[in-house]
Amino acid sequence: MIKRTNHPTTQLVLCLLCSCVTNTLLSFDNAHFYRAPYFFPEPRLECPGLLTVQATLAHGTSDTSYGTDHLTTPLLDLYGSYNMPALARGLPNLDPTNPYDLALIALEQLPSQPPFGTLSFDGSFSITEGTILLTQNFNCGFFAQAHLPIRRLSITSIRTTDLTPEQGFLNASTPEWQTFLLLFPEIMQRYEIDLGAIERKGVGDLTILGGWTINYDQTEWLDFIDATIQLGFLFPTGKKSDPNKLFDLPLGYNGHHALAGNFAGAVGLFEWLTVGVDARMLIFGRKTKTMRVQTSPDQSGLIKLAKIKVDLKPGSILQTGIFFKADHACRGVSALIGYSYTRQGVSSAKPAQNPCCYNMNTINDDPQLRGWDQHTLHLALELDLTKECSRAGVRFGLFYNHLMRGTKVFKTNIIGGDVGIDATLTF
Repeated sequence: MIKRTNHPTTQLVLCLLCSCVTNTLLSFDNAHFYRAPYFFPEPRLECPGLLTVQATLAHGTSDTSYGTDHLTTPLLDLYGSYNMPALARGLPNLDPTNPYDLALIALEQLPSQPPFGTLSFDGSFSITEGTILLTQNFNCGFFAQAHLPIRRLSITSIRTTDLTPEQGFLNASTPEWQTFLLLFPEIMQRYEIDLGAIERKGVGDLTILGGWTINYDQTEWLDFIDATIQLGFLFPTGKKSDPNKLFDLPLGYNGHHALAGNFAGAVGLFEWLTVGVDARMLIFGRKTKTMRVQTSPDQSGLIKLAKIKVDLKPGSILQTGIFFKADHACRGVSALIGYSYTRQGVSSAKPAQNPCCYNMNTINDDPQLRGWDQHTLHLALELDLTKECSRAGVRFGLFYNHLMRGTKVFKTNIIGGDVGIDATLTF
């Protein structure tokens, strides 16, 4: 094993060589409900002047979700199937002289008998995204980092299935239900809801972090002990979703700023094994925005007729994980296996207008605001082409992120590759 040193003469030429012991080129991005999260980087190498430029390209598709009960479900039923008789329940300003509102009122007044009046929505999700990560070391272990994702998201092949039974007191032939189905497109148009396919492409949210790292190898039993802490901000540079497009997705966190914090730690064993842990968090700020809200706890699914301004604070996102890495096991090739748990906490909303018309508890009981979680398996291979005594080097990586289990998330596995260049700059 190569020992790392703080001697200024040798540090410059050994810095990149030592980085193959410390750092794996892994993808970095913030977590989202629509795909498996990326694995986290190992602790940063403490090397004054070290500049790392990393680019990643990844892809994933899905036609299923993990629903509210951890079970797989059609893609767009992640918050439950759609209870149409409850659609107008609690909705203010219904007009009984309007034929579309009248169809909603007639359906709502029927006795509750699930799964009567229940629809299921399915579709196909696709994501292709690249990331750019720049990291610059300074003196005394301090460094700065900037990260920007670029995404293309789409939901296509949207299909609707009527789950109403053919038999029973209320069934698929019930006149009120047939009238509703006949007028359903016009009802959606009246409430400015577009059920069509969506495609979004552009940059996501920019993250800028400052960090401090330490590499310690004066140990008797361990090869080394490394630790890195980071703190910074996420800026909402990504496009926001359109509340009138039912299945639309934001390219970032929908206009919210966030405080970002990361910690990574690792130890070296047997001159080839690295064991590490990681924890990272995003804490979002409040924002007044227009969004769809539910008006009855009986409602389910994504369709909500009420659209109001709310003061929204998204739940914080926490990701923790552990990994085991065979470091340079064969001719510069390293292999890694890891596990991470990711969770977004409960979001809170309150009406910013007409508070007398809406129940705050009902709004916040919406499963869409109650958070989500993911259990993910991470696999990675890396080829390090850094030459001995070189002041610049390149690394290539392949990775696969497999979503093992979750709640209210798309079941999207991600496969991709990355390339990184390290170079030392003199300050």
